[in-house]
Formats: sequence, C-alpha cells, structure tokens
Amino acid sequence: MKEIRRGMQKVKAGELEGEIKIYRHDELGEVSEEFNEMQRQLKKSREEQKKYEAYRKGLISSVSHDLRTPLTTIKGYVGGILDGIADTEEKRKKYLRAVQTRTADLAVLPIWKIWWISCPIIIKWKTMYFDTKCKSVI
Repeated sequence: MKEIRRGMQKVKAGELEGEIKIYRHDELGEVSEEFNEMQRQLKKSREEQKKYEAYRKGLISSVSHDLRTPLTTIKGYVGGILDGIADTEEKRKKYLRAVQTRTADLAVLPIWKIWWISCPIIIKWKTMYFDTKCKSVI
C-alpha cells in the first residue's frame, strides 16, 4: 500500500516517470498494475497535448503572417497615395488596384485556420473528438 500511496503522491505532484513495483500477485498487485497503466496513459496524454500545443502555436504564427503580409502592403500603398508618391492619376489607380488585390487576398484567407485554433481538441488514438461548440461549424 505504501508503494501505491507514494506513486499517487508522485502523480499528484505531476511526476509521471517511474512505475510502482509490483511485489504481489493478488488484488494489490492488480491495483498496482492498473495504477501503472493509468500513469502510462497520463504520460501519453500529456505528450499528445504538448504536440497539439506546438501545432497550435505554429498555426497561430501562420495566421498572423497571412494577415500581416497583405495589411503591410495595403498600408504601404495607402501611405504612398497620402504622401503624394502616387502623383499621377495613373499611379493612383495602380496603387488602388494593388490595395484592392490585397484586400481580396484577405477575403480568401483560410478561415479553417482561425476556426481550428478556436476549437478545443482532444487527440487520442488518432481520432479527433470536437467540442460541442465546434460541431455546428462542421
């Protein structure tokens, strides 16, 4: 029982390394083996969560880039118009067409990326289960 109790305290403290030793082949031995299996599953779940978090952060970075690039271009062209760099009607039209093109780029931004980030997801055994609030989007 002391081994099981120590194992529980370690798990409670967040330590998932090291299994408890099984000394018996009775009910306590079975409980010990089940505890070890639970600990292995918790460790696996934690690792999967870390992978998901890394993917999510990459996705956020990608969305940020997808938004910043056209916005920076739009800002530059509008600044050129306001600062008088586009000093002819032909240049102003060219700048405004560029702004229109970049605005269209924003309109086709992959919305699934933003949706994916906003949905809590549990990945387990290569099957995805989506939170109830995300089901309506699917």
